[in-house]
Parts: sequence; structure tokens; C-alpha cells
Amino acid sequence: MMTGGTISQKAVDGKMQIVFSSEELLSRISTSAELTFIDVAKVSGAELQLQHLFDIKNIVKNHDDFDGYLLITGTDSLEEIAFGLDQLIPPEKSFVITGAVKPADAMGYDGEANLHDALKVIQSPISTKLGILVTINEDIHVARYLRKQDSSLIGTFKSHPGPIGQIRRGEAVFYYTSVPSYQRTLNSDKNLINNKVSIWTMALDPCLDESTLEHLDGLVIAGMGTGSVANSIVDQLSPKWTSKIPIVITSRCQVGLNYDDYYYKGSLQKYEEKGFRIIGYEELNPLQARIKLMLELAT
Repeated sequence: MMTGGTISQKAVDGKMQIVFSSEELLSRISTSAELTFIDVAKVSGAELQLQHLFDIKNIVKNHDDFDGYLLITGTDSLEEIAFGLDQLIPPEKSFVITGAVKPADAMGYDGEANLHDALKVIQSPISTKLGILVTINEDIHVARYLRKQDSSLIGTFKSHPGPIGQIRRGEAVFYYTSVPSYQRTLNSDKNLINNKVSIWTMALDPCLDESTLEHLDGLVIAGMGTGSVANSIVDQLSPKWTSKIPIVITSRCQVGLNYDDYYYKGSLQKYEEKGFRIIGYEELNPLQARIKLMLELAT
């Protein structure tokens, strides 16, 4: 499957355009796998929507006789696409996502190597129960731990505490064979996905415009540190708005928990007793929490 992205782009008359289909991209890759090609969309990663996730979910459902699935997509939104699909698709078969940081006509194009490596991961029996995986730059990442940390470098994608495996000698080598289970939103309905959820990031001397909340179905707050939110903002939102829409508190940090009762006593109760949502979003960054909340609102 392919949605487009940098991996399929090159410059045409001075502008970047998607010029390659999934079949054209994979025709360059030597593999023993029998491939079926489905182009879901031909857009950049920035143009993808949650609707595309449901389109991909339906393709998997309608082709449940396949041994595994490869998604080629844009790297701008890859971490969100990977997490969203991991929420929607049960971990029953190999599902690997890849893309490229450089376009097809750039020196050092990484697309072909990433496609080759992704197919190797899909063919490994270890990958079948690990949920959505991302293979890029010879690393194998678990979707929910993936973070894009640089805007343009080849090594932009990292995961914590590190990749679950890597490509060694042209083959997939896994360092771990299982990952912790977590709750997925498998029953989300595509027809209910028109909800509006925004992210507000806390900073010094914060100021939030309440008028925008009137048009939202939910809100994610990216708090400082372990989800710290200024008392003035807490008072502004609770109980007036926490009684109307779900408001989730996360951390604005790339990695970490949204509360810590061990060092900061009462940091969970402080917010939950005022109607904010903490539990269920403990390890999620703001981007992930937003996707999860939107999918929960669509159940």
C-alpha cells in the first residue's frame, strides 16, 4: 500500500511532485515475496487525514488472507500514521511502514534501501505479534515508541528505549521478541471521525483563548515536565470546560509520563479531581494523545 510521500517524489519543473506508484517503486527491489499493489492516495505526509487510516484498515480487513502488509508513506506524519494504525489494527500479522527522508532524485536517496529492509522485516516470523513496526535507516521501531526528532536528517527517527531490531547483513535481526500490551481503539467508526480536537502547549506566562473551545470536541494540553499546567489555566478550564469536553493532559516532552506520584505527590489527583483526563494517556506524547482521543470519540 502507498499513500505517497517523499519516497515517491522528484523535482518536475522546479516543483516536487509524486511521480512513482508503489509498483514502480518496488519494481526496483529484489524479493521472493509475491506482491499486490494498492495505492491508497498520492499525497505528501502533511496532507494525510485520519480517514486514510480507516481506508488502510479496511484494506487489511478485506485482504486478511495476506501474510503481511507494507505501507509506504510520507515521513512528515509517519509517527502519527504509525501510532494511529497501531490503535486500529490488531497485532495479528506483520505490518511494516517505511518511507524516505530524501526524494527519489536526490543524492543518497534512501527509499530503495528502506523498501528492501521493510520487506525483510515483514518476512520475519518475529514481526507477526509486535503490532505496527516502522523500518527506516536500518532500524526497526515499535510504532508507539517512535519519534521524529529532526526535520530533515536521514537519522531523524528514534524510539525509546531504542529500536527493537535492526537490519544486519541484509536481514532483520530482533533484539526483543515481545512488547508490553496496551489498550487499542479497535472499534472506532470511520463515520464518526469528524470530531475536532486541538493541542495547546504550555509555556511561560500562558494565555488561552476560550472562544476556540466552543468549536472543539476535545482538547489535549501539552503540559510542562510531567504534565504541569499553570494554576491559572486549570482554574480557567475547570469546571467550566472539563464538564463539557474531554480535556487530556500530557507532557510537551518527546518521551515521559504525564504524572509522577512518586516524586510529585498528588500530581494525578490534582488534575483528575478537577475533570482532566490523565489515565490512559500516561506514556503518550501530545500528537499520540490527540489521535487516541479522536479515535475514542469515534467509538
